[in-house]
Amino acid sequence: GLKHFNVEIREAAKRLKILRDSSGDIARKAYSKESGDVIKLLADLRGPYATDVTAARFGEWVDELEVDQN
Repeated sequence: GLKHFNVEIREAAKRLKILRDSSGDIARKAYSKESGDVIKLLADLRGPYATDVTAARFGEWVDELEVDQN
């Protein structure tokens, strides 16, 4: 999404990348910390960043992350 031709998608993807980068490398964390960080990330993606998720067309990715987490 960061190199998408559509400016709205590109800008949404930039904001989502900042959110994702702020969590660090979640996969390398201890399970309890990893689980908590994924739950927080999902809450952000479903809440304040929901518009960006829709604009960047990442909804299926977020759905799959939630299924994996549960």
